[in-house]
Amino acid sequence: MDFTDLYLDGAEKTLYIANECAAGFAVLKERSPSCGKGFIYDGSFSGKLTSGNGITAEKLLENGIAVFGESQTEKLLDEFEFDL
Repeated sequence: MDFTDLYLDGAEKTLYIANECAAGFAVLKERSPSCGKGFIYDGSFSGKLTSGNGITAEKLLENGIAVFGESQTEKLLDEFEFDL
């Protein structure tokens, strides 16, 4: 079954929300075919990874929104200043 149209729709909605919130970055699920950055699952459900970005991650990156995986919180904190 091909879910490409659903992924594309989700990416557009995510970008809309990010723009409405003036988001400078997003923390997304690593290796996801939608959200992964750098390496994503190939869709065969075998656990095999392929290089590239997920559809939502790529959409955000194309629009100037930094993307971090959930294991990159230290990098995120280093790159952005927060009033904690």
